[in-house]
Amino acid sequence: MFSISMDEMQKWLRNYDRRRLRHNPDTPNELWASSKYATQNMTWEEVSEIFISELDMTFGAAINSLKKLWKSYKIAGRTGEFRGDTAWKITQIQDALGIEKSIFPELEGMDVYDRAINGRGGSITQRGKGS
Repeated sequence: MFSISMDEMQKWLRNYDRRRLRHNPDTPNELWASSKYATQNMTWEEVSEIFISELDMTFGAAINSLKKLWKSYKIAGRTGEFRGDTAWKITQIQDALGIEKSIFPELEGMDVYDRAINGRGGSITQRGKGS
């Protein structure tokens, strides 16, 4: 069984943007490259405007959602709340973006990690103001 400690998650969150951006904030880091979208020779501004139809939002909005979901996951872990739904949403967004998927103990035994292979999975929606 694989589990994520709070320290590991905090390190991942802190390094999330570092992996995405190098010293120059306009140049995305190749370690954070998407396997679904050709982001290697694009500035972050260009990458953030790519529309992800699977999520019905832009790449930048999806990254923002990931940051918020990771924070929710961390808070739920501290308070002892169920966080399987948050973990599922994180993996679905990561899959849609074509970035490395995190492994969560809450999702053990679910087919969420096979989604790219067999095409199963749900959808993620982002609600704006007024929703």
